Amino acid sequence: DQALTSITYDSSDVIVYYNSSLDLTLSFASKLYSFNILGIVASIQFINGKIQELIIYNSDQSANRTGIEANINAHYNIYP
Repeated sequence: DQALTSITYDSSDVIVYYNSSLDLTLSFASKLYSFNILGIVASIQFINGKIQELIIYNSDQSANRTGIEANINAHYNIYP
């Protein structure tokens, strides 16, 4: 099965979306953490299989998240 997981970080919360639906929110004190977001998510949501595509933005794209997910889903047809 394919799944589309999106992760946003706003300096205090890591927010995980699974197939475009809110799945998990982790709260962190921004000054205490410098971490690998993928490592945190991988340890919570075990990745069993292959990663087909990984897209990382170096700027805040949370306002564009739904459009980005729709574009990826249109290409891969992951969920209805």
